Amino acid sequence: MLLSLFAGGPAELTSYGSGAALQTDDRMSLEFTAVRALYAPPDDNASILRALRARAVPPGVVATAIKRADARDWTARGVAGLRAAAFGMAHESFRRALALDSRAAVALRGSADAASGAHSEAEETTWLRALAAAEPDNALARVELSHVLAALGHTEEAIAAAVEATRIDPASAEPLEQLASIFADLGDAARLAPIAGTLVERFPAREEGRYYQAAALFLQGRAADAERAIGTLLSVNPRHAKGQNLRGVACASLGNHECAKAAFDASLESNPRDSSVYVNLGYLNLERGDPSAATGFFREALAIDTTSEAARRGLADARAATTGR
Repeated sequence: MLLSLFAGGPAELTSYGSGAALQTDDRMSLEFTAVRALYAPPDDNASILRALRARAVPPGVVATAIKRADARDWTARGVAGLRAAAFGMAHESFRRALALDSRAAVALRGSADAASGAHSEAEETTWLRALAAAEPDNALARVELSHVLAALGHTEEAIAAAVEATRIDPASAEPLEQLASIFADLGDAARLAPIAGTLVERFPAREEGRYYQAAALFLQGRAADAERAIGTLLSVNPRHAKGQNLRGVACASLGNHECAKAAFDASLESNPRDSSVYVNLGYLNLERGDPSAATGFFREALAIDTTSEAARRGLADARAATTGR
């Protein structure tokens, strides 16, 4: 992974600096560069470095490492980029992984997540449609297409893509899990419950079926049962981010604010880029009479997902609560 970050050697460094003299500790100009760094217009250094890398002739060891890298290597690089919020680098890495293995589930999801972080979901949708058309038997491409379509609010298309994925690969859990995800987001307990039951029955070793079972219980108005059910899952995997978020919602609905806050905090620790958790924390703080803190959480949610209507409504509610004091 380290060698893949190579952008150039001495020749590229000279080009990047436009032939400027190297600064050393005995050059007075070094002492006065901070002012320019603070007040000058920002430079897009990343794109300049990428352009240099495209023209660079890498050392043999770097060229060999990149040539030998497989889909897992590029996926690992992409995951590291996502964690650092380096969405361009992450997206490039996942796409290189998918060029080697177009059915790599982690790379498919990573590519979509990186596109979301860069606010380029529409382009990702176009690419996924093309991949699905080129590979009629690629169920995972349709699962990811469904995931992106659902995020964009194209619910019926998302359901159709997931259903097609179940037809292509009926022995796989991922298409059913994607359908369950859509119905959970819609609050459709009637369609969610049977799919969750099927997931638990057919894929008992996977965690998502139990998560969706608990979600169905909550949507049916059985918050206490949902909290107990999700607690069983979290006792095995306390870092299940969606599970912690669901526990937080269940606890909040039962009036247990301390349990809710602890669960939401745990969810963010596992996945700090889930805007829905910030929305939930915002409403929790509104219930506790702290609209100022709520405003901060709703703004965090909008910073992550600028299309979040829930965050916009929450921000309006928080402002109304502030002015109404």
